[in-house]
Amino acid sequence: MATNFNFNFAGSPSTPKGKGKASLFSQAPSTTPAGPPPSYLTNVSTTPAGEPPRSSKIFGSSYNPATNTFGHRNTPARKGRTTFQVPESSPPGFEDGEDEDADGEMLSPERDAFVASTIEQQSPRGLKRSRNGQVREQESSGMADIARAFARDAGPAKTVEGPDDVVLGTEEVLASLDMAMHQQRNATASREETVTQAVTDLTRLWTQHSDNKTLPGAVGPELDEPLTKATYLSSLLLQLHHPHTARPAQKQASGLRSRSQQQSTSISLPRALLEWLNAHHNPLPDEFNDVHMYRPSPAAHEAFWDILGADIIRGRFSRVARLLRDAGWENAATAAMDYEDDRAQGYRGQQLHNIREVVENCIRVLESCPAVTDDDWNVPGPAWSVFRQRVRHAIRELEAFAATYDEHATAPPRNNMFANNNNMSMAAATARAESRVPPTIYTSLRAIYGVLLGGNGILDYAQDWVEASMLLIVWWDGEESSAALNVSVADLATSRNGFKKSLRAGGATREVDVAPLVAYRRRLGEMFRIVPSEINEPTFQPDTLDPLHVGLATAFEDDVAETIDMIRTWSQTVATAVVEISALGGWLPIPEGRPDSRGLLGRGFSTEDLLVLSHGPGARQLPYNGEGVVRDDVLTSYADLLADKEKYTSADGKIDREGWELAISVLGRLDETEAAEDRIRVILEALDIPDEPRVEKVLAVCGGMGFEALGRGIAERYADTISEQSPIPYGTTLLYHARAHSATKLRNTLGLLISLSLLHSAAIPAQTNLDPHLASLLAPARPALVDLARADSEAAELLARELSGYALLRRFYSIRDSTTSSTGSLMRKREAAKTLVALTSSAADCIRGGLFDPEVESVVPVEGLLMLLGEVLPLLGQTSGTGKAQRVMEMKDVMALMAVAEDYENVSGRIREGGEAVLKASMGCFRDGGMGGSGKLKKSTASLSASGMLGGSGGWEELAESSWELLRSQESGDGEGSKGRKGGKNARAVDVQRGWDWRKGLDAVASEAEVGSKEVVMLLRTALAREVGRAWGNGWA
Repeated sequence: MATNFNFNFAGSPSTPKGKGKASLFSQAPSTTPAGPPPSYLTNVSTTPAGEPPRSSKIFGSSYNPATNTFGHRNTPARKGRTTFQVPESSPPGFEDGEDEDADGEMLSPERDAFVASTIEQQSPRGLKRSRNGQVREQESSGMADIARAFARDAGPAKTVEGPDDVVLGTEEVLASLDMAMHQQRNATASREETVTQAVTDLTRLWTQHSDNKTLPGAVGPELDEPLTKATYLSSLLLQLHHPHTARPAQKQASGLRSRSQQQSTSISLPRALLEWLNAHHNPLPDEFNDVHMYRPSPAAHEAFWDILGADIIRGRFSRVARLLRDAGWENAATAAMDYEDDRAQGYRGQQLHNIREVVENCIRVLESCPAVTDDDWNVPGPAWSVFRQRVRHAIRELEAFAATYDEHATAPPRNNMFANNNNMSMAAATARAESRVPPTIYTSLRAIYGVLLGGNGILDYAQDWVEASMLLIVWWDGEESSAALNVSVADLATSRNGFKKSLRAGGATREVDVAPLVAYRRRLGEMFRIVPSEINEPTFQPDTLDPLHVGLATAFEDDVAETIDMIRTWSQTVATAVVEISALGGWLPIPEGRPDSRGLLGRGFSTEDLLVLSHGPGARQLPYNGEGVVRDDVLTSYADLLADKEKYTSADGKIDREGWELAISVLGRLDETEAAEDRIRVILEALDIPDEPRVEKVLAVCGGMGFEALGRGIAERYADTISEQSPIPYGTTLLYHARAHSATKLRNTLGLLISLSLLHSAAIPAQTNLDPHLASLLAPARPALVDLARADSEAAELLARELSGYALLRRFYSIRDSTTSSTGSLMRKREAAKTLVALTSSAADCIRGGLFDPEVESVVPVEGLLMLLGEVLPLLGQTSGTGKAQRVMEMKDVMALMAVAEDYENVSGRIREGGEAVLKASMGCFRDGGMGGSGKLKKSTASLSASGMLGGSGGWEELAESSWELLRSQESGDGEGSKGRKGGKNARAVDVQRGWDWRKGLDAVASEAEVGSKEVVMLLRTALAREVGRAWGNGWA
């Protein structure tokens, strides 16, 4: 990799007044002198009378090598020249065999003499050419290899560079872009415009938080800050692929605006490059106002033509026209270069009138430019082709006007011995002396016209290799061979054939018309390779030791992967955005052998892009045969950086997002969905979820990104965490088990609540101790369930189904213990009976016919069936105050209970043992008023069986003991039912007000003896038989 841009080459032989470079794109005419050198008899002395004029080159030139290149503008080193160098743009060509110009006028010796006389000095920047006169083909610059070495040594940035607003704003734009691209999957034009709008928003955001000031007299930003460097390079790369204008942003709510609400920001590439140069590359201060306000007139300022040159190559037509119109030629400093008499103080008389005439014509040409009239910067387009014809016509008019000399002027004596041998020199001297337009004015106007024609005279006014390379394509007319536009009038005779061939080739389809961006990027790479290798000046050589120079070079040569690698060394935020844009835009190089999962059109390829991939000359084919860029790897690396920071807050405090949240948003855009989920799972598993707001944010992010399964895992983890608290927030636990779609854990929690309620024959927790979520779930309108349905309808359906048994049991206890009606109210008992029958029927669903069916899902655990049958006993055999029998249950309910009792008596012993354990624990609580100890409720949850109830008598005893923790805060009251009896020394007297308590009657029957399912079923069947007997005997009231 031996790349050296500092080539030293010897100049070619040249005539004394023709030592310039020829066209970049044309054949060079012979530079051998046509005759003997001039003498003192035929020409004035060729020795300069004074100090040679300094070049307009701000960075110095070969004419004045000792000049301080970047001296202050008030020092002698900064004094600019007062006129342009001679451009090498041409008027129209000639047909073979005819010695006339395009207007049919014969080229007179005097006119040719005048034109030749004005070419006193050409640009010192010659171009190396082969024997046939063509510019040598340039090999690869090797900058891509240097960039890879830089990126490999530096590695990606280890921190998130820039303020939080950059991170937040970038992610907002990219997330909105991703959503919009999915919505516009089949609308190619809309997708392209959407991507361009996103690029505009991103570059505007980054620029707002960067310093655009250029390092004085050099390339790159003045501020040595990573985000500024990344913005500098990425903004150029994005302009080259998505040309856009950085117009002021309109206010918007958030994200990308809809296509109907936004104005297109797409522009042509020439205008985009000029905007980039004006925004990011201004190595010297703008002196336009100083010159324009100079007294006695702007033309008297020594930098007058310097400013005009700087403005014309940047396309600032209005400023050029204003300065020309207000020049004040009567005080022009250039008069001192044209004359040595009193006219050196300015132009006078008829010549002043002539100057104003030709300048006014130039202004009219400038103001007719499509860029001025229609804001049209499609330089290779038809409007500009017409404009260039007008420019050529203006050049011919200028030449004809300036070459006409005074017919009364005295010519040199013809008897001079050297006259016959150097007639052209004599004529040239005479023409120069008697020209209607001063030579400096003529050459400077010709220079302006030459820039408009795209001539390589642009190189005379460019300040460095960046400006030269870019401006050569800004003013490019789209032709691969532009010989006719880059030769002087004096060389027309030698370029007729080349121009004729160019005209003939004009009817062919040009690459710039089919795929303009591809053509421009290819052309930029060619110009970059030519300029540094052919112009042997320091400021036209990229510094291979400066990473920013290397990055710019890779962008010029369209080495996208290497450019992105350089950006990553400064800012992963900017680099990731560029990678996502390039992937959607279809210009991200893919490593060899790696499939592109997005597909061509799916990744945002336009019809133009597909055409180029198939037919475009010189276009890079995908996949890229090199290291390329793995999009998912870049996004994953950036997501890891984001997750390392806890929080990102905007400057105004209105936006506040956590690092994990941004990381997940980035990972959600990975091509590989499985890899994205795995990485997000790792981040979330390491995330602390201490409260409900954070878990809700996590679930919202997962739901919005389509990671429902991952969100369910987070919900389950949070529900398990809060179930370890004391007291347990049962409502919150139920909600998040439902969000997790964990039916088993949901049933276990509800089974525990049902078991506790049956154990104490009371609603557990009490109404006054309900947590907000549980109270909302049990309220008549169930607002918590409605909110859950909005977020997850499946979870809401699951919770509603499983919650019904517990809600119905609480309703039964609520009716029983209601104080709004008398204790013996018949209507209240009948309502309680209906609720109780429904509960027992549900609990018995899995033992129909005396056979246990584990596949049947019951909302009430079967182990609680014995307790429910016991709750029925007080509602049987009711009598009125007069002793008359009262009907509480309908006959169908009585028969249903008889069937349940029959099935329960015949079911397997394991089910009955579970029911007897509940009964034993409940009777123990009733008799002792508590069983001592202070175990916490959470100890019981581990003993829950698959059906949701506690298995074995030991588990129920523990549950009975620990459940008193829930009741200690309840106020004790004395109702119709029993009051807890005093137990041993560890017993607690906890009173729960009840309408009635069925255990009181059972305790009276069995006294201190052990009771089991056999006794309860016997009492129930006896009471049911009596109910049937009363019905048959019509004994019911």
